[in-house]
Amino acid sequence: MDAATHYLPDVKTPALFRGLLLTLAGIAVGGPGYYWSYIHQSAIGTLIGVVGISLCILGTAKSEGPVHR
Repeated sequence: MDAATHYLPDVKTPALFRGLLLTLAGIAVGGPGYYWSYIHQSAIGTLIGVVGISLCILGTAKSEGPVHR
């Protein structure tokens, strides 16, 4: 038995749902943002894409729950 897996916190369903929702929002915002940036060579599309990636990272962090005590 691995000692690291024994002390992992329990992840609750609302945290998983919130993380999934934030990740999906990041995909929905970031994908079109980067597509717009690629097609029109605009910096605004890149900024929107970065916001999308940030939402994905935030969603992943929220779905994992508290990892540090």
